[in-house]
Amino acid sequence: MLWAMRDIVKKYRPPSLSESKGFIEERIVVSELPMISFVRLGECSLSKSEILNKLLSNSQQYHDTFVHRNMEGGDSPRRISNGLVEMTWYLLTSAAVFVFFDALDSECELLTNQNHKAQIFLVGNRQSNFSV
Repeated sequence: MLWAMRDIVKKYRPPSLSESKGFIEERIVVSELPMISFVRLGECSLSKSEILNKLLSNSQQYHDTFVHRNMEGGDSPRRISNGLVEMTWYLLTSAAVFVFFDALDSECELLTNQNHKAQIFLVGNRQSNFSV
């Protein structure tokens, strides 16, 4: 699957080259990139796909990359898992996990368990009544 991305190049300036204003270019298929995950916890009125589309789109030219319920044809029923994810896998392999939620129990093990390497970012809906 990575072969399709062989022509994508990432360009960055490591701290060691900051003085010389130099940079490094390398193909993303051979570079180490952190994985960032976006998941929903329980019933959630926020559409993570719609939010990601807004974050990733150019401000002058909006583009739907991910299918979401508010787009034409986006409200079709799910056939496979209805949003089921293996949260443990995301916590062990991701550098960061963004968790979208409407309601969150203060005793949720996601917040108290520190046996994972991922940084957890909670994205709550201000419209709903939630407490942490």
